[in-house]
Amino acid sequence: MSNTPLPLPPDYNPETHLIRKVTENGVFHESRRGARLAADLVAHGTPEDVALAHQVLDAVLACQERHASDPHYGNFLWMAEDAVVQDLNAVEFNLEHLIPMMRQHADRLSPDMRTRVLEAIRLGLEEIQRLDVLIAYTNITLLDILNTCLGGELLDDPEIAARGYRKLVTWMAFTDQYGIPFEYNSPTYSVVSIRALSRLASR
Repeated sequence: MSNTPLPLPPDYNPETHLIRKVTENGVFHESRRGARLAADLVAHGTPEDVALAHQVLDAVLACQERHASDPHYGNFLWMAEDAVVQDLNAVEFNLEHLIPMMRQHADRLSPDMRTRVLEAIRLGLEEIQRLDVLIAYTNITLLDILNTCLGGELLDDPEIAARGYRKLVTWMAFTDQYGIPFEYNSPTYSVVSIRALSRLASR
């Protein structure tokens, strides 16, 4: 834990407590980048960092679809400005930051925020199970495995964790059959896959 607050990214927006992304179509804020910032702040751990992390988490959790009647209940808006869930992978990219944060540093958050984040994770994992991406979709499959294994362990839910373990075994057998992951030659997807496997191995 450091004695000085974490330097904030230059595109941090103090009005939204998320990371600003400027495009030709306007200004947007990705929920997943907010989740990563919150995790980094909590890990850094100064009182100032943790106080700001609560504000960032408020903004991230506001991006989660919480209407039970929505077909993607528990998923996240990719951009805070989106009206509905558009990218179904948003839940994977948010939970890959929120779950390790809670496993490692949950005690640094207020009791209320801990409860809120754990509930968001549970709803997100239920959505991941409903989506159950095709095993050949390598990078998202590995995020599914990462989030489901570690999330199930975090929530002390053997059923959720067992689904992750089974999917890991299935993915390994599938990859062995063809000799390489389906997305082996994609620089963008490969980074996601390697990061997921690294986090899983170091849990």
